[in-house]
Amino acid sequence: MPPATIARGLGTLVRQQRRLARLVDSLLDVTRLGAQQLHPDVESFDLAALIQDVVELFRGELAAARCELVLRASTPIVGSWDRGRLEQVVANLLSNAIKYGAGHPVEIETGLRGRMATISVRDHGIGMDDATRAQLFQRFKRGVSARHYGGLGLGLFIARQLVEAMKGSITVEAAPAKGATFLVELPLETVPEAPPLP
Repeated sequence: MPPATIARGLGTLVRQQRRLARLVDSLLDVTRLGAQQLHPDVESFDLAALIQDVVELFRGELAAARCELVLRASTPIVGSWDRGRLEQVVANLLSNAIKYGAGHPVEIETGLRGRMATISVRDHGIGMDDATRAQLFQRFKRGVSARHYGGLGLGLFIARQLVEAMKGSITVEAAPAKGATFLVELPLETVPEAPPLP
């Protein structure tokens, strides 16, 4: 078997393993949210560096989906958040952008608005209508059929719970066939409480 074929096969296996790991993590987080056991572990770090680390994990998936990445996250933004949970939020948003925007660019940008750090993840894919957007962050709600796009409808629900536990907010702007832009806003310094029951 040619080495290139072996390399492609291994790349596919790695991507599938990461998807399975994210699915297991999502199911565990739903359980923790229901039991009020998801307590943020806050530390100080650079948001831009975290974004770049998460992006590196998705290089293979971006290439497989033919998504050019436009990354605007070079200026250091230091704040106090839960590193692992924030990585999970960014991973969920990036995974969605790749899934629903395959073949189109994906844009990620970090910034500051006063004392709030921002993360913007934009795709140029299928988008959504207002009715879908209104229920997007609910548990097990999906904007499209699972037959064509995999997943359980938990990623955005969990992302919202994690962001709100860090005293932030997450919103989306979208239109049919015009892609979607998710915006996360987080205070630079916060002492989060355990998230409320969903």
